[in-house]
Amino acid sequence: MGSFRLEKVGHLIRELVSEVIRELKDPRIGFAGINEVKISPDLRHAKIYISVFGSDKEKNDTLEGLNSAKGYIKRKIAPELSLRQIPDLSFALDESIENGVRISQLIDKARAEDKKLALSAGRTEEETEEDEIEE
Repeated sequence: MGSFRLEKVGHLIRELVSEVIRELKDPRIGFAGINEVKISPDLRHAKIYISVFGSDKEKNDTLEGLNSAKGYIKRKIAPELSLRQIPDLSFALDESIENGVRISQLIDKARAEDKKLALSAGRTEEETEEDEIEE
């Protein structure tokens, strides 16, 4: 199966599942966004990576709510997919955005400490800014 078809099916599933999630009335499901859908080469499994805004409890509750509703979601998207067999859905938390924010904060902290060390070593603020521009 070509990767283009897998990508196309994944994108369609992403759109359809996003619509169904907005319709769900389960109080466990918070504000969730779908980051990525990975389809197995045989189109039998779809792993849906979601990001959830909120605490760890809200994330786990949302994941639990979506996993309990996956049969309903599958039935709702089936008519829109022109596939012989609708993929089994599984949901997983995608924490890449949070990891990116954390890495960015660590970089900012390291730069601030580096600047502080440079200033304490007797360098002027203009010299430290010039060094940052050169990097």
